[in-house]
Amino acid sequence: WTVTVEPESCATPYNFAVAGVQRISADLTWSIGDAGVDSYELIVSDSVVTDFSAWTPQTVTVSGEGTSRSYTLTGLERGTAYYVYLRTACGSRWADVSLTTGNINECVQVGAGTSTGSIDYIPYSQWYHNSYTQQLYTAEEIGATGTINALSFNYIGTTPTTRNITVYMGTTDATSLSSGWVTPADMTEVFSAQDVTFSNAADGWFTLALDNPFVYGGGNIVVAMYMNYTSNETGYSNQYNFYNTSVSGKTRYLTNDTQSPDQITLVNGVATSGSGTSLANRNNIQFCFSGEACPAVASAAVELTGDGTSAATLTWTASEGDYANTYDIIVSTSELAPEAQTSYTYAAVSGTSQELTGLSAYTRYYVYLRANCD
Repeated sequence: WTVTVEPESCATPYNFAVAGVQRISADLTWSIGDAGVDSYELIVSDSVVTDFSAWTPQTVTVSGEGTSRSYTLTGLERGTAYYVYLRTACGSRWADVSLTTGNINECVQVGAGTSTGSIDYIPYSQWYHNSYTQQLYTAEEIGATGTINALSFNYIGTTPTTRNITVYMGTTDATSLSSGWVTPADMTEVFSAQDVTFSNAADGWFTLALDNPFVYGGGNIVVAMYMNYTSNETGYSNQYNFYNTSVSGKTRYLTNDTQSPDQITLVNGVATSGSGTSLANRNNIQFCFSGEACPAVASAAVELTGDGTSAATLTWTASEGDYANTYDIIVSTSELAPEAQTSYTYAAVSGTSQELTGLSAYTRYYVYLRANCD
């Protein structure tokens, strides 16, 4: 017998993987044996595909360094399972992965270490009367965006402890705290209360419901906690109450043992009383998201164009932290806002402006705009 195997005319993707999943998008990576291949076909389905002939694949052009490639899927539905298939445009064999996007309401945990490791400095000092800490969590570790309305810490102490606590959050491009504090431009106070009693909940997590929910649109997050002395403090010197994970360069702390408040000075949520000390451990934490993933549009305006009788331009400004990919627009002669609209005058608009055409003279129009993931 003689068997002849005809090689494919172009390479097949391999090491196809999901690098990150957000609420309405996902990051894909793969390798390709032929560095010159940059045209691919994708199938994205909410069920397993068995008959590929029934599909019209999406063609995408992807370039990269050497044999590595990456692509971001957008416009996905939240809390949905997807099956993704990939092949080169000139190939026949499919590579596949599956993923599930995030829900609106969920807690994302970063860190699963079960060590206390003689660490009593984070998230506040359990030995000193005053402290300030910063802990850095990367966007890749968080893997979600939206409005954070609570933070949970892995508290395993057997005795409750009471402290005056203020928490700040901000985003930064910095990747390490080894050299000093980071100073995000948008460091925001998200929680402040006197006599906060930390205790061991049934699930091992103590939750701080934020007074000022933090709108997070991506980037590395700095969580800073300021503990100010209170004569009502309890559990002083009860050490090693929080589980942490060994992570280099992601934590910094400053302490003061004077039994008096205001011993550590802060400016815009960052300590200025000292440079602090780097720590190779970081608290396990949960970022709890709630509410709509896309904030409402901050402002919008319509300006007549041409002779002012048949066209106009709609422009808008996205809210701070808005990470919507596209927007939907309805132009109507009805002043009642649509409740459950399934069709739009302009759908999936990129950018922050749209020309409105086909209007009639001497007619009142109502324009409705939303981020397409609302």
